[in-house]
Amino acid sequence: MAKHKHTEVKVQIAIAQFLAWNEDSAIWTYFAVPNGELRDKVAAAKIKAMGGRAGVSDIVIDHKGRITYVEVKTDDGQMSKPQESWAFNCRKRGVEYHIVRSVDDMEGVLKHLGIPIKAKISA
Repeated sequence: MAKHKHTEVKVQIAIAQFLAWNEDSAIWTYFAVPNGELRDKVAAAKIKAMGGRAGVSDIVIDHKGRITYVEVKTDDGQMSKPQESWAFNCRKRGVEYHIVRSVDDMEGVLKHLGIPIKAKISA
């Protein structure tokens, strides 16, 4: 699992770089939710007490006041039960929720949201 997580981190870092290059904070912005890393029990309890929730997506996009949740996975990565529940409830509330596995997938989400692409990451 550690290798899988490490690869997912690399994918998310590449996506974050792509988002940073394309961000226009007057129109849209994003942030990452730091839920995925392992923590000791004290830190985990503190985050939970502060409102941290299992299953929350990795990235949140705000485009003109409309929120979109994005979960980052590797090509073969599967969602956990809390992530599935979060996705289900987001969609039930009418909030957009996407799973991306690459920068290309993230570009597709931005295009879907009507966000222009200013820069790309070369392969």
